[in-house]
Amino acid sequence: MFRKLCTILAALSIAMFLLSPAVAERGAKVVKKDTKQASAVDTGYYALIIGNNNYKYLPKLKTAANDARAVEKMLKEKYGFRTKLLIDATRDDILDGLNELRESMGSRESILIYYAGHGEYDKTVDKAYWLPVDARKDRTTNWIIADDITSNIKRVSSKHILLVSDSCYSGTLSRAATAELSSKSEHDEYIRKMLDRPSRTLMASGGNEPVSDSGGGGNNSVFAAALIKALGEADKSQFTADELFHGRVRAIVAGKSDQVPEYHDIKNSGHEGGDFVFQLAKAMTPELYNSAVPSGSVKVSEESKKLQEERERLRKEREEFEQAKALMAEKKSLEEERQKFEKEKQKIAMAPRPQSGKRFSLDGGVIEDSKLGLQWAPAPDRVMTHYEAEKYAQNLSLSGGGWRLPTRAELKSLYDTSKSGNADPVFGVGGKFVWTSELEGSSSAWVFFFNTGDEDTLTRAGSFNFYRVLAVRSRR
Repeated sequence: MFRKLCTILAALSIAMFLLSPAVAERGAKVVKKDTKQASAVDTGYYALIIGNNNYKYLPKLKTAANDARAVEKMLKEKYGFRTKLLIDATRDDILDGLNELRESMGSRESILIYYAGHGEYDKTVDKAYWLPVDARKDRTTNWIIADDITSNIKRVSSKHILLVSDSCYSGTLSRAATAELSSKSEHDEYIRKMLDRPSRTLMASGGNEPVSDSGGGGNNSVFAAALIKALGEADKSQFTADELFHGRVRAIVAGKSDQVPEYHDIKNSGHEGGDFVFQLAKAMTPELYNSAVPSGSVKVSEESKKLQEERERLRKEREEFEQAKALMAEKKSLEEERQKFEKEKQKIAMAPRPQSGKRFSLDGGVIEDSKLGLQWAPAPDRVMTHYEAEKYAQNLSLSGGGWRLPTRAELKSLYDTSKSGNADPVFGVGGKFVWTSELEGSSSAWVFFFNTGDEDTLTRAGSFNFYRVLAVRSRR
């Protein structure tokens, strides 16, 4: 299965800019090994990590959630990050996480946002989206447009933000090869410059090509496995994301798959030429390690979690309430229908029996026709179209069902000029037009007019005040 997150940040940044020194050959180290350590970086580290596997309406992924957990473990244990992990995150979960960064992070924090999950690119409007687990394929209600992600990143006061996405993105990467940083002093100066300038950068697992959801061995994607391996084997106490990417990640991924990862800045996000600097936890002072996230942020995170839980409880309660309300409405409708049916049955049962006592007799609401050997159901006192008349006869459950509309000949046999309206009053059709089962084309049907004894064709959709229906069946 492929992670179809193609071009999610195309809307964020298609134009790429030169960022930090790169290398001419894939897989070559950016810096030479130096056994001395640079001084501790005066910054705290925080990571928002998102891994979506179990999509409700889209194909499920296999490794995204496991990748997210493995990245979180590496960042916490080796690099001293404080983290927030979101597994199978909804739209609200992701936006809450991004808003929490904006509300709680200060300028000293370096923030890493890791995302693995589905996405979509709409070519017609040139917009890209993240797809949370509650997103639907052809409905954008729960999609997160990349413009919103850019705006949130720009509004966060932290100097350095790195977005790492195990997905495919569009765009052309343009970088110039430069010389290696051959000495410790050169590398320290490079680190200092990258820290001084604000940065908003993206590390993506591919360009426009599909990105594999596996291939990294075990339960990881090839990109996640390369990232974790590169972070775990880092031989410097301090290094930039650009060095990590061009020194290790890009070569490992490209060597094991068809996808080619990319690293670039995010346009219109506040990037000013700096870069995200990683620092081993053992290189931090205790004060720096403990200040990776301000103490107030922990409280904010706890409050956010409580609000999220409360929101979920409220959503479930609302769903249960709506279901109960719908059941009550259905029960009321069924009860009204039953009462109406009982009144109709009572009316039929109480109808006077014919005085002749010869051809027609009323028994349990059914009219026995001794001449034709048929049974008739008295006409209900309401106007019907031919379509409604057909459904009425088919669905009539009186005395066991099996009813149908009569033929012209059957209706004509009921015509009796000695009766009022030329029909026995037990039928309730005196002087009325009565529908037959016989059609004239697809849109007209024959009727019998008891007022004159004539037959004619009328539109089946007609519902004139004198239109009535009789149902008939063979004697049982």
